[in-house]
Amino acid sequence: MSLFKNSKELGLIREKIIKAQEERALMGKKLSPNSKLIKEYKNYLPTTLPQKYFSIILGHMLGDVSLKHNSNTKQTCIKFEWGKQAYADYVYGLLKPYILSPPRVQTRKNASGNLVTTYCFQTISHRSFNVFYDLFIVEGKKTVIKGLIKNYLTPLALATWYMDDGSLTDYRSGHGQGVQLHTQGFTKEAVEQMVTELNDKYQFNCWMRLVKKGRLPIICLPSESYSLFYEIVKDYVDSSMIHKLPKPK
Repeated sequence: MSLFKNSKELGLIREKIIKAQEERALMGKKLSPNSKLIKEYKNYLPTTLPQKYFSIILGHMLGDVSLKHNSNTKQTCIKFEWGKQAYADYVYGLLKPYILSPPRVQTRKNASGNLVTTYCFQTISHRSFNVFYDLFIVEGKKTVIKGLIKNYLTPLALATWYMDDGSLTDYRSGHGQGVQLHTQGFTKEAVEQMVTELNDKYQFNCWMRLVKKGRLPIICLPSESYSLFYEIVKDYVDSSMIHKLPKPK
């Protein structure tokens, strides 16, 4: 917690919260998010996110995470869910000052009716996360506004986005070495703008490709841009996701 003022006090309050949570759990209860301890903890956190945390969460928001905004309290929380425990634990460790409970196991049915196991957690509700509500939510829907990539996407955010929602392209003979960003949740217009801003900001040569019978957009980064992409993100990719980032050929 060295990025925060009063980090010692934060640590002490966090320990009290964890102990209180454990005591409540033994009684089959939960610690209320409106408890005095949690309110005290929130008051020690800055109202503006440190740049490291802003970049990490921005990258996740470009992926599949969601947020919940409370217009009454003017606070927002960020919700995470992944199928790989190692990656969930990694993200939890990075964002730990803002998360008071470790990832929990959840089993549910997916769209195909198959049972899947995921690892879920969420941040506390806090004013510092309102910036993501302002940046990503337009008329109640998640989108990417013009200028977001250009003005806010750091190498750390790009690496986080790729770990969340990226993959290697087809490695069949002649297809080279490239990557894809799975942006199917955004509109074609938003993805076209993202491509333009990525290319302008990092000198990539990305393009938008339509999949699922031409309905859904993804971003493709070709093999000639891969070495540059690799150098930009390599220092930020966790070991649990390093299989997505082979060394350039």
